[in-house]
Amino acid sequence: MRDYTTISDASLTLQGVLENGLNGLEGSPKVKVDNLMTKPTAPVVTLFLYEVLEDPSARNRPRSRVPVGPRFQIRKPNLSLLLRYLVTPWIDNLNAPFSDQLIIGRLSQVLYEKAIITKPDLKGASLEHPNEALKVTLAPISLEDRTRIWNSLQLPYRLSLTFEMRVVNIEPEHFTEVSPVAQGRFGYGDVVAEDEQ
Repeated sequence: MRDYTTISDASLTLQGVLENGLNGLEGSPKVKVDNLMTKPTAPVVTLFLYEVLEDPSARNRPRSRVPVGPRFQIRKPNLSLLLRYLVTPWIDNLNAPFSDQLIIGRLSQVLYEKAIITKPDLKGASLEHPNEALKVTLAPISLEDRTRIWNSLQLPYRLSLTFEMRVVNIEPEHFTEVSPVAQGRFGYGDVVAEDEQ
Protein backbone atom coordinates (compact mmCIF):
# COMPACT_ATOMS: atom_id res chain seq x y z
CA MET A 1 0.00 0.00 0.00
CA ARG A 2 1.18 3.54 -0.74
CA ASP A 3 1.28 4.73 2.86
CA TYR A 4 3.35 7.16 4.90
CA THR A 5 6.51 5.10 4.22
CA THR A 6 6.43 6.18 0.56
CA ILE A 7 8.63 9.24 1.14
CA SER A 8 11.45 7.24 2.76
CA ASP A 9 11.09 4.52 0.09
CA ALA A 10 11.43 7.17 -2.62
CA SER A 11 14.63 8.47 -0.97
CA LEU A 12 16.07 4.93 -0.77
CA THR A 13 15.16 4.41 -4.43
CA LEU A 14 16.99 7.59 -5.45
CA GLN A 15 19.95 6.59 -3.30
CA GLY A 16 20.16 3.23 -5.11
CA VAL A 17 19.96 4.82 -8.57
CA LEU A 18 22.76 7.28 -7.71
CA GLU A 19 24.97 4.56 -6.20
CA ASN A 20 24.52 2.34 -9.27
CA GLY A 21 25.43 5.28 -11.49
CA LEU A 22 28.61 6.02 -9.55
CA ASN A 23 29.75 2.39 -9.61
CA GLY A 24 31.42 3.05 -12.97
CA LEU A 25 33.89 5.47 -11.34
CA GLU A 26 36.91 3.80 -9.80
CA GLY A 27 37.03 4.41 -6.05
CA SER A 28 33.79 6.41 -6.17
CA PRO A 29 32.15 7.57 -2.93
CA LYS A 30 29.05 6.03 -1.41
CA VAL A 31 25.70 7.83 -1.50
CA LYS A 32 24.15 8.50 1.90
CA VAL A 33 20.64 9.73 2.71
CA ASP A 34 21.46 12.42 5.26
CA ASN A 35 19.77 15.19 7.23
CA LEU A 36 23.02 17.25 7.06
CA MET A 37 22.95 18.32 10.68
CA THR A 38 26.73 17.89 10.80
CA LYS A 39 29.38 17.97 8.10
CA PRO A 40 29.65 14.45 6.63
CA THR A 41 32.91 12.55 6.63
CA ALA A 42 34.36 12.66 3.10
CA PRO A 43 34.36 11.03 0.62
CA VAL A 44 30.59 10.70 0.37
CA VAL A 45 27.64 12.01 -1.67
CA THR A 46 24.75 13.20 0.49
CA LEU A 47 21.12 13.10 -0.53
CA PHE A 48 19.23 15.69 1.52
CA LEU A 49 15.44 15.98 1.27
CA TYR A 50 14.93 19.69 1.86
CA GLU A 51 11.29 20.22 0.80
CA VAL A 52 8.05 18.24 0.52
CA LEU A 53 5.16 19.82 -1.41
CA GLU A 54 1.75 18.79 -2.65
CA ASP A 55 1.81 18.34 -6.44
CA PRO A 56 -0.41 21.18 -7.76
CA SER A 57 -1.11 19.32 -11.03
CA ALA A 58 -2.81 16.51 -9.08
CA ARG A 59 -5.22 18.67 -7.06
CA ASN A 60 -9.01 18.69 -7.52
CA ARG A 61 -9.21 15.10 -8.68
CA PRO A 62 -12.55 13.37 -8.02
CA ARG A 63 -13.09 10.79 -5.32
CA SER A 64 -12.70 7.18 -6.41
CA ARG A 65 -15.38 4.51 -6.13
CA VAL A 66 -13.91 1.05 -5.50
CA PRO A 67 -16.23 -2.00 -5.62
CA VAL A 68 -15.88 -4.31 -2.59
CA GLY A 69 -18.34 -7.18 -2.86
CA PRO A 70 -21.88 -5.81 -3.20
CA ARG A 71 -20.87 -2.40 -1.79
CA PHE A 72 -18.55 0.47 -2.77
CA GLN A 73 -15.80 2.31 -0.96
CA ILE A 74 -15.70 6.05 -1.63
CA ARG A 75 -12.14 7.30 -1.17
CA LYS A 76 -10.43 10.66 -1.41
CA PRO A 77 -7.83 10.80 -4.19
CA ASN A 78 -4.23 9.96 -3.31
CA LEU A 79 -2.09 12.69 -1.82
CA SER A 80 0.46 13.38 -4.58
CA LEU A 81 3.75 14.86 -3.45
CA LEU A 82 6.81 16.53 -4.94
CA LEU A 83 10.07 15.80 -3.16
CA ARG A 84 13.00 18.19 -3.60
CA TYR A 85 16.53 16.99 -2.95
CA LEU A 86 19.92 18.59 -2.56
CA VAL A 87 22.63 16.22 -3.87
CA THR A 88 26.12 17.16 -2.69
CA PRO A 89 29.52 15.52 -3.17
CA TRP A 90 31.93 15.83 -0.25
CA ILE A 91 35.38 15.12 -1.69
CA ASP A 92 38.10 16.70 0.45
CA ASN A 93 41.03 14.54 -0.66
CA LEU A 94 43.02 16.45 -3.29
CA ASN A 95 44.74 13.19 -4.34
CA ALA A 96 41.44 11.40 -5.07
CA PRO A 97 40.94 10.20 -8.67
CA PHE A 98 37.66 12.14 -8.78
CA SER A 99 36.54 15.65 -7.85
CA ASP A 100 33.30 17.39 -6.90
CA GLN A 101 32.84 18.51 -10.50
CA LEU A 102 33.41 15.00 -11.85
CA ILE A 103 30.84 13.58 -9.42
CA ILE A 104 28.32 16.35 -10.22
CA GLY A 105 28.74 15.65 -13.94
CA ARG A 106 28.22 11.92 -13.47
CA LEU A 107 25.17 12.37 -11.22
CA SER A 108 23.62 14.78 -13.74
CA GLN A 109 24.13 12.20 -16.49
CA VAL A 110 22.68 9.36 -14.37
CA LEU A 111 19.52 11.28 -13.42
CA TYR A 112 19.06 12.54 -16.98
CA GLU A 113 19.17 8.96 -18.30
CA LYS A 114 17.02 7.64 -15.43
CA ALA A 115 14.46 10.47 -15.57
CA ILE A 116 11.68 7.90 -15.06
CA ILE A 117 12.46 5.32 -12.38
CA THR A 118 10.48 2.09 -12.60
CA LYS A 119 10.95 -1.52 -11.49
CA PRO A 120 13.40 -3.09 -10.67
CA ASP A 121 14.99 0.15 -9.35
CA LEU A 122 12.08 0.95 -7.02
CA LYS A 123 12.72 0.08 -3.37
CA GLY A 124 10.28 -0.54 -0.53
CA ALA A 125 6.87 -2.11 -0.13
CA SER A 126 5.00 1.16 -0.72
CA LEU A 127 6.33 1.36 -4.30
CA GLU A 128 5.30 -2.18 -5.32
CA HIS A 129 2.26 -1.02 -7.32
CA PRO A 130 2.67 -2.45 -10.86
CA ASN A 131 2.22 0.94 -12.57
CA GLU A 132 4.41 2.88 -10.14
CA ALA A 133 6.93 5.29 -11.65
CA LEU A 134 8.91 8.16 -10.15
CA LYS A 135 9.88 11.07 -12.38
CA VAL A 136 13.12 12.88 -11.57
CA THR A 137 14.05 16.24 -13.10
CA LEU A 138 16.74 18.80 -12.48
CA ALA A 139 15.07 21.64 -10.58
CA PRO A 140 17.53 24.52 -10.37
CA ILE A 141 16.95 27.15 -7.71
CA SER A 142 18.42 30.62 -7.46
CA LEU A 143 21.80 31.16 -5.83
CA GLU A 144 20.02 33.15 -3.11
CA ASP A 145 17.70 30.23 -2.27
CA ARG A 146 20.60 27.78 -2.42
CA THR A 147 22.59 29.98 -0.03
CA ARG A 148 19.61 30.12 2.34
CA ILE A 149 19.55 26.31 2.49
CA TRP A 150 23.25 26.16 3.41
CA ASN A 151 22.86 28.99 5.94
CA SER A 152 19.96 27.20 7.62
CA LEU A 153 22.10 24.06 7.84
CA GLN A 154 24.95 26.17 9.31
CA LEU A 155 27.38 24.58 6.87
CA PRO A 156 29.67 26.28 4.34
CA TYR A 157 28.33 26.47 0.79
CA ARG A 158 29.23 23.53 -1.46
CA LEU A 159 28.71 22.75 -5.12
CA SER A 160 25.48 20.73 -5.34
CA LEU A 161 22.53 19.76 -7.53
CA THR A 162 18.83 20.22 -6.80
CA PHE A 163 16.44 17.60 -8.13
CA GLU A 164 12.69 17.22 -7.95
CA MET A 165 10.93 13.85 -7.74
CA ARG A 166 7.27 13.46 -8.65
CA VAL A 167 4.78 11.87 -8.16
CA VAL A 168 4.98 10.18 -4.78
CA ASN A 169 1.50 8.99 -3.81
CA ILE A 170 0.10 8.39 -0.34
CA GLU A 171 -3.25 6.63 -0.18
CA PRO A 172 -5.80 7.86 2.39
CA GLU A 173 -6.59 5.37 5.17
CA HIS A 174 -10.21 6.39 5.71
CA PHE A 175 -13.12 5.80 3.36
CA THR A 176 -16.91 5.72 3.31
CA GLU A 177 -18.69 2.49 2.43
CA VAL A 178 -22.01 2.75 0.57
CA SER A 179 -24.48 0.43 -1.10
CA PRO A 180 -25.33 0.80 -4.78
CA VAL A 181 -28.57 2.54 -5.69
CA ALA A 182 -31.26 -0.17 -6.01
CA GLN A 183 -34.15 1.98 -7.20
CA GLY A 184 -34.81 5.61 -7.90
CA ARG A 185 -37.84 7.89 -8.14
CA PHE A 186 -37.95 11.03 -10.17
CA GLY A 187 -40.63 13.69 -10.04
CA TYR A 188 -41.29 17.16 -11.28
CA GLY A 189 -43.49 19.72 -9.57
CA ASP A 190 -46.26 18.77 -7.15
CA VAL A 191 -47.36 15.16 -7.00
CA VAL A 192 -51.11 14.84 -7.57
CA ALA A 193 -52.92 11.60 -6.72
CA GLU A 194 -54.85 10.04 -9.62
CA ASP A 195 -58.25 10.28 -7.82
CA GLU A 196 -57.81 14.05 -7.42
CA GLN A 197 -57.61 14.61 -11.19
